[in-house]
Amino acid sequence: MPALPRRQLFAVEWSDVVERPVDAGRPATDEPERRHRRLATLWEIERGLPSVLAKLALDPGRWILILEDATRTNRYVQFLAFEDGSLVAETVSNVYLTGEDRWTVTDEAALAALGWEPPEPPRRPNWIVVSAEPVPPVEDLAARAVRTWREVAGLGDRGRLVVELFDSPRRGSTPATVDGETPDGDPSEAGEN
Repeated sequence: MPALPRRQLFAVEWSDVVERPVDAGRPATDEPERRHRRLATLWEIERGLPSVLAKLALDPGRWILILEDATRTNRYVQFLAFEDGSLVAETVSNVYLTGEDRWTVTDEAALAALGWEPPEPPRRPNWIVVSAEPVPPVEDLAARAVRTWREVAGLGDRGRLVVELFDSPRRGSTPATVDGETPDGDPSEAGEN
């Protein structure tokens, strides 16, 4: 199979997205603002995701990155990059899937083998990985996401994903800190403030 052409993961200037203050020129709200949306192949995602996650983790804002199957829009992997550098990654669980889109027992075993923590509804409805470090292991998180698409969802290099990037005006506790302290409870709750 011939190699796919090399393209930038996001066709946007990072100065327009990552370096812009979150609240510049818009009213305060709890709703995220859509900043970028495009289609990308899994091949493109695999090559660009580590650097995108690294840039988001270094930014002082709070960012949401969603990778959604272009043909089965209820399957996704999403990332929440906190202002302190910590990252949370999630992939959809059967709580949100129906019919033939539901993960099989084999799929769920594969998710667990990839290092995803199983859902604990209602508190934590999705499969999750929490990186509370101020310098998260972006290569590992990106590889886990790509392997999830390949090995569990069955996408190949030419599989198409909808990429959405949002900034979030919400601030508060993060997986790395709760009121300046390391959290004692569930780290996924840290983003809820």
